[in-house]
Amino acid sequence: MSNELSTQREVTLFYTQSNERKTLLSSAKTWGDLSNEIGESFAQSKVVLQESRLTLENTEAMLPNDSFTLFVFPRQSKAGVTNKDRNWSLMNYNKLRSLASKLNKTKKANIPMNSSKEAIASGVSKFYGGTGKFAAPAPKKAAPVKKTKGEISQGGSLKHVKPSKVVKKKVAKVVKSVGDDLNQKLAKAKPVAKKVTVKKSAGDKLNEKLAKVSLPSSDLTAKQYDNIVSKLDKIIDIIDAATPTMDSKELNKLKDLASSVRGGMVSMQ
Repeated sequence: MSNELSTQREVTLFYTQSNERKTLLSSAKTWGDLSNEIGESFAQSKVVLQESRLTLENTEAMLPNDSFTLFVFPRQSKAGVTNKDRNWSLMNYNKLRSLASKLNKTKKANIPMNSSKEAIASGVSKFYGGTGKFAAPAPKKAAPVKKTKGEISQGGSLKHVKPSKVVKKKVAKVVKSVGDDLNQKLAKAKPVAKKVTVKKSAGDKLNEKLAKVSLPSSDLTAKQYDNIVSKLDKIIDIIDAATPTMDSKELNKLKDLASSVRGGMVSMQ
């Protein structure tokens, strides 16, 4: 009795989901013996030895001789569903048999292997604490029927429907009506008068200036006439030598005007 007590050490279990801590004294050497002493199923849990970070899965796994701590994590499938609630009948048959065989060897699950897939799935479910019964899988949704071009169902799209002649006539009538309304509105609208600024040419400006000049022949001397004629000659020479970039029509107009004035002056002498 004293030897058994001396081999006992403290075992601490920490449940990560509930943050619960449990401590007991045990002399168990294997994980199977310890789990029996604890008196609960760890089928839905992952038990990790803190000191070595090893996961205890095999019931024959050896435990440390000194005190140690076990972390108990809830075991979940890839889809986030616990093994207890998982529908094992949906699992591939070969994978299901492989899992059941592993549980029988490592956990002594006693799942019947020489039976149907449903029986094996039920045994796996019961091992993980489930009922062993599964709901019927939901029926698969029928694939949507592709509509051919020009087809349409009630409440469907008109995207690919070819309009009939009646529809075309109605659309044309509506368009014509809109166009007629617009024409009537435009006819009633008063046009806005725009101020047009006419740019006077150089010839027009010269005409205005010459019209204001009074040349009474009786008051002019012969010298004054010669002086005016001489200046008009210079104007004509300047126009002849003007740059080609200037407007030729304007230049000719000025030249003709100066020539006519000169001719008139000469005839007045």
